[in-house]
Amino acid sequence: MGKIVAEKASKLTYSQLCHEMVLGKMGSDVYNEAKKVCPLRHIGVRKSKLLSMPLSLEDAVPKGKVPKEVIETAPEIAAVAPEPAA
Repeated sequence: MGKIVAEKASKLTYSQLCHEMVLGKMGSDVYNEAKKVCPLRHIGVRKSKLLSMPLSLEDAVPKGKVPKEVIETAPEIAAVAPEPAA
C-alpha cells in the first residue's frame, strides 16, 4: 500500500493527489493490489496529512525519486474484510 501511495505522490501534483484520494481512485488502486492477498470489500483513505511542500522548484524532488519519509508516513488506509459465512 505504501508503495502505491509513494508512487502516486512522486508522479502527481498536490492537487491531483488530493483529487485522487477524495474521489477514491487511490483506494481503488490499493484494493486491486490488496485483493490478491486476501478478500476485501472496500478500501478507502480515511485521513491524510501534508508534512511539507517545497517553497520553490529548486527544492522539489526529481520525479521518480521518493524520499524515505514519504513511504514511512503513507496515509492511513482502511480495509474492510468480508464477514465469515455462518
